[in-house]
Amino acid sequence: MLETLKIFYAFLRKDFLIAYSYRTNFFISILTVFFLLFVLSNLSKLSVDNEILGNFKDNSFGYFVIGIAIIDFAMTISARGAAQARELQLTGVFEELLLFRRSNAELMISLFIYPTVFALFRFSLILVFGVVFFDLQINNLGNFALLVLVMSLSIISFIGIGLISAFFIIILKKGDFVNTINLILCIGFGNIIFPSEIVDTQLSQISYFLPITHSVELLRELLIGSIDTKNISTNIAYLSSLSFFFIAIGIISCIYAIKFAKIKGSIGEF
Repeated sequence: MLETLKIFYAFLRKDFLIAYSYRTNFFISILTVFFLLFVLSNLSKLSVDNEILGNFKDNSFGYFVIGIAIIDFAMTISARGAAQARELQLTGVFEELLLFRRSNAELMISLFIYPTVFALFRFSLILVFGVVFFDLQINNLGNFALLVLVMSLSIISFIGIGLISAFFIIILKKGDFVNTINLILCIGFGNIIFPSEIVDTQLSQISYFLPITHSVELLRELLIGSIDTKNISTNIAYLSSLSFFFIAIGIISCIYAIKFAKIKGSIGEF
C-alpha cells in the first residue's frame, strides 16, 4: 500500500512540474474559469422559460454553474488521463514503465492522479469564483461527508471511463472518440444544461446509465437545492453501481490491452 502511494505521489509530482513549467497555459486555464462564469451569469439573466428547470427555476445560474463544473470535472479526468497514456507511448516511456514489477492496473490508474487533482482544483475554483464574484448561492455546506462521498464515487466512474478510452489508445493508438462520445451523451442526456426529461421519453432512459447524471443531480441538491433523502439515496445507489462497473471494466480492459499489445509486439508502436 505504501509503495502504491509513493508511485501515485511520484506521478502527481512529475505531472504537476510538467504542467507548471508551462505557466502561461496554467494561468490561462484559471482565467477561463472566470470568463466561463461571466458568460453563465449573463445567460442566466436572459428572459427564458425557467420552468423546465423544476426546483431550480429560481436559481438558473446555480443550475448551470453546477452542470458546467461537473462536465469540466468529468472531462478533465477522463480525457486528460487517457491522453497521458498516448503521450507516454509517443515518448517511449510507456514501454519502460511496463518493465517495472508493479501491477498494470496500478500503472494505468497512476496516469489519472494529476488530472484528478487538477480537476478538483478547477471544480473548487469555479465554486469559489462563483460565490465571491457572481453571487452564487451555496446552501448546504453542512453535508460535507455526503459531498465527499459523491465526489469520490464520481471520480471512480470518470477514471473508469478514461481507462476504457486508454484501452483503445493502447490497442488502436487512438482513443479520443470514446471521450467524444461520452461528452456528447453527457451534454445530451446528463442533465448538464437541461433536464433529460424534456428529451424523447425513450431516449431519456439513457441518462440512467450515465454516472454524470447522478453526480450532477446529487451535487445540485447538496449545494444549491433542498435535501430530499429518498432522491439522494436513489442517486447514490445508481452512482455507486455505475462507478464500480466502469472502474472494473476499465481496469480489466486495460490489463487485457497491455497483454494483447505485448503478445503482438505493438507496445512501442505509435
